[in-house]
Amino acid sequence: MKFSNIYIYETKKFKNITLFLTIKLPFSKEKAAARSILPILITKQNMLYTNIEDLHGAKLDHMTFKANKCHTINFRIVVPDNRFIHGDIINDLIKELNDKIINLFIKSKLSHQDLKLAKQDLLNETEKIHNNHLINSLFKVYKHMYSDEEYSHPVLGTSKQVEHVDMTNIKEAHDEIINTGDLNLYLVGNINKSKILNEYKYSNHKPSNNYSIYRRKKNTKSTKIINEKSSLTEGLLILGYQTFSSNSRELIINLLIDTLLAKSSSSILFHKLREINKDVYYIDSKFDGDNGGVFIISSVSKEKYKKISNDIQYEVNKLKKGEIQRSQLTIAKKIIISLLLESEDSPLGIIDRYIQHSKNGIPVNSNDQIKIINKVTIDDIISQIKKWQLNIIYFSGV
Repeated sequence: MKFSNIYIYETKKFKNITLFLTIKLPFSKEKAAARSILPILITKQNMLYTNIEDLHGAKLDHMTFKANKCHTINFRIVVPDNRFIHGDIINDLIKELNDKIINLFIKSKLSHQDLKLAKQDLLNETEKIHNNHLINSLFKVYKHMYSDEEYSHPVLGTSKQVEHVDMTNIKEAHDEIINTGDLNLYLVGNINKSKILNEYKYSNHKPSNNYSIYRRKKNTKSTKIINEKSSLTEGLLILGYQTFSSNSRELIINLLIDTLLAKSSSSILFHKLREINKDVYYIDSKFDGDNGGVFIISSVSKEKYKKISNDIQYEVNKLKKGEIQRSQLTIAKKIIISLLLESEDSPLGIIDRYIQHSKNGIPVNSNDQIKIINKVTIDDIISQIKKWQLNIIYFSGV
């Protein structure tokens, strides 16, 4: 198994070593279900480690998701630092993971019962999503917002697709990962960097800036309005805005606008709709930099959802007209910088920086990111938010 890139962050800050493998493929709705079952078979139906004592009970986790036009499978392993155990097990971990993924069909002797159990696990996961009102509603918004693209299809596949997956489909998905997958390895901890880089083959692909920054092919002609019935006493209102980022700096500016609008208790919408008017029970936002979207989410009474929708649009339009205070932008910058510095205290936070760098060209170094953030002006905010287009208004609770 050859890696496209190996990223290593050497530090003695943590007591554990984190190994993180990402496998990316072009998203395909026909293959979504089989690709989502495959990591379940690797992690659950096959114990990764035959000698738990020697590898100190390391556990393999996985996650499957989609970003931009990519279907991504992540594997994560966390083990004790070499300072607290005898021997260097990081090489053993990489070799074991490599061996189990490549030789899945040779050594594990997958049975139809294994596949049946994995399919049931995936169906259970899709059922959980369906039963979560917020997550399910966001999936529906994505489906409508990206209706002309494969991205609108569920990353785990549909229940019907899952039921029809057979061993041939799994073998095809496995071969595709091995032969054409973009594999990137991330390591954080007390690691001998030069030893790892000399040991394993990798192609050293240099990340092309803005490789996955979303560019919309066509402008939104009209806003879709979706009203759905709900048995809940409170309604869920989601406004989906299409954003545009042509480089990493514009991506950071859009993140600042998102924070400025609804991402914290200091945001414009929280202050007006929650604290002053007391019109919403809850308000937040989800920024999707990979696909160019900001989703403003609020929990409102059924009687007030049209008013709240208009109020949110009014505040966005005020920003487009330049009605923004310097103090508001300063607070948004401090929030982003604080979250950025907090990420240094988490191995996954550090890994995410490398991922964002490889995808979007955002600097790995926090000081470099902070310089970009601090240089953003009110004019930059106005220029960027003017590109936002309201794509969809979704309300569940009519």
